[in-house]
Amino acid sequence: MIKNLQHFIGKVCTIFTQPINRNFKEENPETYPEQPYIYFVGVVEAIDEYGVLITQPTTGLKSYFFLRNLVGIAEEEVLDPKNEKDAKTIDHIKNANAEIRQKMDEYKNKNTKPIQIDEMNELLKKAEEKAQK
Repeated sequence: MIKNLQHFIGKVCTIFTQPINRNFKEENPETYPEQPYIYFVGVVEAIDEYGVLITQPTTGLKSYFFLRNLVGIAEEEVLDPKNEKDAKTIDHIKNANAEIRQKMDEYKNKNTKPIQIDEMNELLKKAEEKAQK
């Protein structure tokens, strides 16, 4: 098993683990999904009988994942901004991400009030009355 995993050493990979007891969305939803990228994507430095050691690309910090918690490892495509084709792909991704962020901000900034239980009960009563007529 370890022999096959040696393929990933020196490559940028995403590490998939069993569910963890940390909810990044609740900790800081403003930076989600950046946090999982930081924690679970990196250059695989070493693999041994116990786990996988990666270096996080944005921070240089290291993370170690025990094999017993590992679900999978996926080699990632690395884009080179100096390559014209890759540069176009990078621009496309940036534009798509900017559009998604804008839509999320618009949604967050809407002046919507939460549904009140009393209002819901009143709506249900009206619907029942109309159904009985």
